[in-house]
Amino acid sequence: MPHCSDFQSENNHGMNNIFKLIISSLVLSALWAAPLQAEEAPFFGGDDADQEEDGTPFGEPKQEPEQPKQPEVVDEKPQIAENTVFIGLIADYAKAKNVPRKTFGTGAFRIMVVGRGAEFDYDAMIQAGETALKGLDTWTGKSDILPVNRTKDNLCSYAVIMASDKIFDDFLNYTRKKHPQFRHNGEGDDLTAKLRSFNHPRVAISSASKVRPQTALHFAIYHSANRAIDTFFAEHSDDVKVPWLREGFNAELQRIIPGGNPMVLYRTIAYENSKGGQVTDWSKEFKEAIKSGDRGLYSATDVLRADLISLPQLNYIQLWSFTKYLVAQGRNQKGEKNKIRLMLLELAKGRSSDVVVPEIFKTNDPAMTRNWFRWASTQR
Repeated sequence: MPHCSDFQSENNHGMNNIFKLIISSLVLSALWAAPLQAEEAPFFGGDDADQEEDGTPFGEPKQEPEQPKQPEVVDEKPQIAENTVFIGLIADYAKAKNVPRKTFGTGAFRIMVVGRGAEFDYDAMIQAGETALKGLDTWTGKSDILPVNRTKDNLCSYAVIMASDKIFDDFLNYTRKKHPQFRHNGEGDDLTAKLRSFNHPRVAISSASKVRPQTALHFAIYHSANRAIDTFFAEHSDDVKVPWLREGFNAELQRIIPGGNPMVLYRTIAYENSKGGQVTDWSKEFKEAIKSGDRGLYSATDVLRADLISLPQLNYIQLWSFTKYLVAQGRNQKGEKNKIRLMLLELAKGRSSDVVVPEIFKTNDPAMTRNWFRWASTQR
């Protein structure tokens, strides 16, 4: 099956305090796939086979005399991350260059197209992006902890598509001339220019060359989910990133939303195995590795400490599986007691994942890995 790979890496151009929320560029990897549909409603619950024989969910401890108390979590009032900086820059550019721009969607996730010629099914893309936000809201117990319901013009998130590489390059040059803080600092590659894609917590800007008709829904899901996740962490801390969780959430959303197409077409890392993305049955792949005792398998602690650079495909699948496993453990918990919500708040304080996750889920390695593997072996 022919495929196309586009990578977007993280970079920092030394922006001033006004633009402190601007985050690094990310590697995008897009692969050709069969045409997608966005008609089927996704299922955001856990799978049926996620309990011990006595009814206890895998990973949950049995009743024992002394269990560590659930950590007390205080939800601080976050700083609101607005989209006005980048949307204002785009409006200035469009006016100065007489370039048309059009916005699709009126809700929490919108798509803006700058220029002519980028023809995609934007209604389906908006639907996919909004459904991704509903999935995140469900997984966090409908606690509204993630910014998934912000529909005001200055608070919604955007995926901005520059209709051509030429327009992206022209916009970048125009912006850098007027705003020096966006200029490349001279260290290493100018990845923003090279990759024609960069992100702010509320706004992602890409060239249309990063999108294909076959990958458009995945593109929308990727940016919709990541804008919500990145904004949450940006509002609660200065420089906290939890790549395993970000990747895991996004992989599951891409796998379950587009009409049953199981491919994960947008990710933020380059792979040791460049053909790994063509594996469609991730559950089967992981189960076979568990059954064979593959020595390359990560433990739960390894996943929580994973370095995403050149991560092998099998271990990337484990990021997805472990995130899905944690979601399954908290699927019936609503509001403030939802474990994914509690975990996010603790991680946002800058605490290490390999400390927070065992604390919240009350299970340490090797038991956590054993329970996770046993759960994964039952998944379809």
